[in-house]
Amino acid sequence: MMQLFDEGKDVYITVLQIAYPHLSMDEIKAKRKRIKSVVLGAFYGRGNGSIAASEHMTIEEVVALREAFFNKFKQVDKMIKRKKNYCAETGMIQTILGDRTFSDKNRAATVGFNGCIQGTSAVMLAESFYNNVRKGRAVGVRTSIISVVHDSNMIRVPIKDMFRSYLAIRKFYKQYFWDKYRMNYAYDLDIQINLRDSIKFKYEPDTGMVSLNGTEKDVNYLVETIAKYHKIEILEEAIDEKGKSSFYSLLKSYAWKSHRYYPENNFRVPNNKSVSFKLLTPYDEIYEGIEDYYQATKPSYAFEGRGDL
Repeated sequence: MMQLFDEGKDVYITVLQIAYPHLSMDEIKAKRKRIKSVVLGAFYGRGNGSIAASEHMTIEEVVALREAFFNKFKQVDKMIKRKKNYCAETGMIQTILGDRTFSDKNRAATVGFNGCIQGTSAVMLAESFYNNVRKGRAVGVRTSIISVVHDSNMIRVPIKDMFRSYLAIRKFYKQYFWDKYRMNYAYDLDIQINLRDSIKFKYEPDTGMVSLNGTEKDVNYLVETIAKYHKIEILEEAIDEKGKSSFYSLLKSYAWKSHRYYPENNFRVPNNKSVSFKLLTPYDEIYEGIEDYYQATKPSYAFEGRGDL
């Protein structure tokens, strides 16, 4: 299963192709939500009847998909049973990291495995989010954590430092996560100027190409501020007057009950703007010191010699 993730393949689609070899890829993709419910339902202890009713499937199809998944990933099935049995016998949940927390024996079927996975990921992700901020500060990125919610986090970074912060995230978060846990963590990165609307952000360090897409006001502010600290070359600009991706476009549909919260906007949906530019500040200048500091503080593999937990 880990190999499929590392190769960028979809676990659910892979299993569906085994279960339904005669179907086209479009038909396979249409069934993805169903098998996801079946698989996660098995993790969380849902019965076949409950899944069949919610997904409008026959019980026979639920059973067939569940068998296809666990025949493909036999060790996953063994691990689920081992974790649920451990909870039923001890009244505790044990994470993959070895942490233990008290639970209810009678709920072992629903929390024994789910608690193991959620507890493991919560510790690994939060620890790595903090590592990114702590080491980013050590190399001069003035950043702090605003919030951490499950598998995402929001950090405060001065616009002056945003490109250096991006490179620090790739090293102190993503590379760190791999070196410590041997897992690839795929992430999307958005920028929020006003904490309501997100700006889609893409930066290619090798070429210096940058693209931004968001509300016109925020994109203009971001580009103007970046230009104070970096030399840039604007390549393309475009305005979309529909502004569908704005927070306010969603808010407008609930205007009848939200006017008391955002009266200053009067439910006007702002224009969207996309900008492409080239960052002329040399890559080596932005990246300076990050690799050396990472190598000096590189983590050891968390599971080395710990056996089968």
